[in-house]
Amino acid sequence: MSVPEKIGRYEILDELGRGGMAVVYLARDPYMARQVAVKLLPRQFAPSDSLQARFQREARIVASLEHPAIVPVHDFGEYNEQPFLVMRYMIGGSLKGHAGGEPLALTEVVRILSPLANALDKAHSQHIIHRDLKPDNILFDGDKNPYLSDFGIARLAQGTQTTSIMGTPAYMSPEQIKGDVQLDGRSDIYALGVILFEMLSGQQPYTADTPTQIMMKHVLEPVPILLDLAAELPPTTQLIIEKAMAKERDDRYATAEALVQAVKELLTASQSAEVGAALAAAEMQKTIVEYPELTPISPETIVEEPSFMPSSVDVDREAQLAAQYARMQTAVAASDWVEVLAIGAQIQTLDRHYRDVQAIMTEAQSRLTQPVPPLQSEVIVPVEGEAMAHAQAHPAPATEKAPTSRGRQILVLGCAVIILIVLCLVLLVVAGTYFNDEMTAGDSPTTDVMTSSAGVVAATDDTIVVPSSTPQQAAEVTPTAEPTIEQPDPTAEPAQPPPAGEPFSDAFDSKSSADNWELWQDESAEFRIGDGQLTAVGMDEETLSWVRLVNAYDAFEATVDADIVEGGSSAFFGFVFDGDGDNYVGCFVQGDNSAYCAESLNGETEYGDWAIVDLSVLRDNEILFVVYGDQWAMAVNDQCIGSGTVDFPSGGQPALAVTTESNEVRAVVTYDNLVVRSPTDQGLDLLNCQADYFESG
Repeated sequence: MSVPEKIGRYEILDELGRGGMAVVYLARDPYMARQVAVKLLPRQFAPSDSLQARFQREARIVASLEHPAIVPVHDFGEYNEQPFLVMRYMIGGSLKGHAGGEPLALTEVVRILSPLANALDKAHSQHIIHRDLKPDNILFDGDKNPYLSDFGIARLAQGTQTTSIMGTPAYMSPEQIKGDVQLDGRSDIYALGVILFEMLSGQQPYTADTPTQIMMKHVLEPVPILLDLAAELPPTTQLIIEKAMAKERDDRYATAEALVQAVKELLTASQSAEVGAALAAAEMQKTIVEYPELTPISPETIVEEPSFMPSSVDVDREAQLAAQYARMQTAVAASDWVEVLAIGAQIQTLDRHYRDVQAIMTEAQSRLTQPVPPLQSEVIVPVEGEAMAHAQAHPAPATEKAPTSRGRQILVLGCAVIILIVLCLVLLVVAGTYFNDEMTAGDSPTTDVMTSSAGVVAATDDTIVVPSSTPQQAAEVTPTAEPTIEQPDPTAEPAQPPPAGEPFSDAFDSKSSADNWELWQDESAEFRIGDGQLTAVGMDEETLSWVRLVNAYDAFEATVDADIVEGGSSAFFGFVFDGDGDNYVGCFVQGDNSAYCAESLNGETEYGDWAIVDLSVLRDNEILFVVYGDQWAMAVNDQCIGSGTVDFPSGGQPALAVTTESNEVRAVVTYDNLVVRSPTDQGLDLLNCQADYFESG
């Protein structure tokens, strides 16, 4: 078949692919000056006059479906009695090519499926079912972000036929194969389970010589044992696959998010168990405690998998046990033995003999009964910010406590004071006797008064003044000195944020104080600090929102890492130098590899042209922002985004920004590794940089 020169107004450039459902062309839209993908359905799918309205209605529904992880449909129509759809061109290829027939790591599986699950649930909530979910219909953009493609193609094709079964045999649900006309989103859940099986093993669950034989296996045969193909996966993985691919749709996950959440918990449990076990082993090596020897699980124990379909209760129970065990390992790594015992008791209510829980609890109990060695000194750090809130939200249970190290220090200090007072009294008696002898020898009254005054013990509320004596007297009356106990200075000021203009860094970890930031939240945005990052959520396309440092600077250079974790090409991150709200300069970077800068003076804002930025990935993008004199500039990944002059009075606060392109898409951006310092040569060189801009029009 020859390649047409045009389909509708679209200039055909090349053929991208051909399948049973459509021929796909790379085309150019002359009106929008962009490349698009044109899907031309076979002529047998052309709607008759009676079905023309139905085809158009279904096409409009598909075109109206908006989500950052769904390939958008720009247009639809007919060409030589063949229906066609016009979609965004995805340069990154499909999941089939991305995997290359090899198993993917569990972390990569979660990264790909997470946005797709959210997109599926969004479509299902609008009563739109994909019906032909498969690796060929999962596409990637240039940044390897996944998208769902061909949403509703099967439905559009089916809408032109009176009786037919549409779909791809290797991924069709049993109810589709049986011809059930009352399909719902759980058919897509089944297909997603098949894709999950293939991503983890590199193979499809069912293979046969003919499509009909494959379809029959989906209906009649049990789910294959995934662990036979990927033995390194946790055993719970099989239970997740079997629930996703259950023959009866009532036994499947209700939503795609629920399926992916189970995989996330599997990943979290696996990572936590590995890290926790390593940390616990390192901690145990530091002691001389004899640990109980654990009996290893033989391979025969886990090779035999049940051939029957497990119930949802069994799956939930196993998942819950795995998650609780991971929490227990984390508590062991943190030496939180009370938490270890609490979690162990919860696990044993579900399974009395689960793994090595009893041995770990025995060890925790022995750790709690060991005497605590006295501390040589201690420093009391005031709890502020998030730490204070956490302490108030999670108060410790009221229990009877043994005397603390600080209590023992106070007791020793009291004894030392009493001994010192006794020594003073003894010294006073000795001094009095000496002076009386001197007076008897004929000293003058003036000398007597002066020396008597020297022998007075002066006392205040807080201080005891000891009269001076010769070294010989001190040696005669002073017993062996008690060891000095260093106490924290009660008058010392708590640590404060650095004054304005001084270098400042913030990793946003548990030791960082939220008092360094002007945190707030409203209907347009939300900012919070925790888990080693500052999270910014933008929810209003008409509002630029930012959170400011408390400290103000006249000249500075700032670096910070920015990640777009939700919102994809619709999300913005940015950096702002904020004078007072009405005066600011800053730049904002969108996930679609574009950026713009803005300057505001007395509330009048001017926006610059759109600049080109290379976000090779949406993660680990480094911002460099510099202000020096009346000049400013910003770069992302060493690429100039914009520069200009600061026209408002000197002094302002560095700020981190967020916004979204659409009210339908929530933008979530995280920042970490913030450093504010005096401008370096790199920052000063940036002040005169020139950005690359898109051509106007």
